[in-house]
Amino acid sequence: MTRFPRTRRIGPTRYEGRQHEPLARQDGIVDYLRQRRASATFYEHPAIDGLTIYGLQEAIVSGTVNHIESDREVPGADIQAAAEGITCLSFPTTDELTKHMTRLRAQYCATMSPYSLCIYQFKGYGAAYLRSQKMPPQSISQIIIQVAVRRHFGYNPMSLDVVGLRQFLHGRIKTFNVQRAEVAIGAAERKRLLSGAVKTQARFVTLTARGRSWTRHLMALKEVLEVLEAWKELSALGKRPGVR
Repeated sequence: MTRFPRTRRIGPTRYEGRQHEPLARQDGIVDYLRQRRASATFYEHPAIDGLTIYGLQEAIVSGTVNHIESDREVPGADIQAAAEGITCLSFPTTDELTKHMTRLRAQYCATMSPYSLCIYQFKGYGAAYLRSQKMPPQSISQIIIQVAVRRHFGYNPMSLDVVGLRQFLHGRIKTFNVQRAEVAIGAAERKRLLSGAVKTQARFVTLTARGRSWTRHLMALKEVLEVLEAWKELSALGKRPGVR
């Protein structure tokens, strides 16, 4: 059993480190969903966790490719939480995993030690100007970072799309990995097809409202099913209550 201390819990998904230094707060959430044929990651993180996310994503991709399914059951663990002060999150591990995590912690500290991280404040233009140009401020900031990394270091960094949830209660900035370029091409084609289908449907609705071909547009599925029933050749889809 390995216990990892956390700072005092403030909310359901928020951990506050230095209460008087909001720019250096420690509040990170990583959700990792994996199935047999797909995986997804969702991050909620402060500004200093960019390198952590990049390393984590590389490790997840490598681990997913080399993963072997196992039927071994993991025993449950008791969670001991203190009402005040430090909250310990407990989960079952082995001695081998504990040594591995200790080594990873040391490697992470060594990796971060050469960097001096800070938050820049630029007042030349802001969110109001970007919104006036119909551009999302957070996504533009991500693009600027990617272009800068490409220019100065010669490689394309990870692409993170930013979603603002401020319209919800205590909404915060979320980030998640966007699709790859080749997937985006397919998505653009699907968007074009969906847009065409919506326009076609709107045209059909207009024609139907004017009394033109209403039987073909509104009762086509019913007529097809009646023909199939007459021939006693109902498909499995036609037998479902939702379709009928």
